[in-house]
Amino acid sequence: MTVEYTNQSPALFAGFYESVFNNSDYINEIAEYKADDTDTQYDIVNWNDYTNSICENCTAWLFDNLPNHDIIKDMKYKELWSPQYYNYTTDKLTIDCDIDLDALKNYCLQANRTKFDEYLHENWTSYDGFISFIPNNVAEFEQKPDNTIMIEFYLLNELDLNEYDEFCAELANNTIFEFLDPVEPEK
Repeated sequence: MTVEYTNQSPALFAGFYESVFNNSDYINEIAEYKADDTDTQYDIVNWNDYTNSICENCTAWLFDNLPNHDIIKDMKYKELWSPQYYNYTTDKLTIDCDIDLDALKNYCLQANRTKFDEYLHENWTSYDGFISFIPNNVAEFEQKPDNTIMIEFYLLNELDLNEYDEFCAELANNTIFEFLDPVEPEK
């Protein structure tokens, strides 16, 4: 079964707004290194190709680093969702996930029930400024399960997020360097 999944947790994708993938100080530092004491200015000229490269590589890492592919059989980057304003949220990956729904439900609702209940309570309980439309406990959640919430929990629970952070920093460094192109000075 193919499910369109969009991450909610910035731990699975930090977005581009002043993150490791688009930090202005970091880009300027790499641009100065690339300029090698010349007057040439550098910037990311082809933003769409740059973001697609980052998103495709992040999606591939997430899939390749799962402990097995019994629950999520495949992941393909679909698109980048960006908010109109970055006041409350940041960019998100939209990924097509080929999943074994029964195995995913078993993982969340049976094998890791207590931990999933804690996850729901911590992330989906309403508070001032946030109204949750997702049940914040397993008993209510299993009445009408949300596949994307279960996918998110599975990824957060099974991946080494410290290793992923290191990958993202290295990916940013290499990709920014690759996509920095000379910019004509304004006249």
